[in-house]
Amino acid sequence: MKLETGSSYEKKKEELADRIRVGDINSLEAQAENHACYFCRKHIDDKMIVLIDVQDKKNETEERYFLHRSCYEDAKVFPFLN
Repeated sequence: MKLETGSSYEKKKEELADRIRVGDINSLEAQAENHACYFCRKHIDDKMIVLIDVQDKKNETEERYFLHRSCYEDAKVFPFLN
């Protein structure tokens, strides 16, 4: 059995970008603490966008993804850049 580590990351990244475009994911702007952008993998120094993906509303489980503002804006407009 072959393990493809990059493929699940790329699929999740594409899914998040699609959900950003249609407005199907919660987001907020916050001060960066010590995170890297999920899309470009560069360190975030100033403000960041936090995507909050609610996995199970009943159990209130969620995943958080941190993005540069520019990567977030690009995902809303340019699907081919991600």
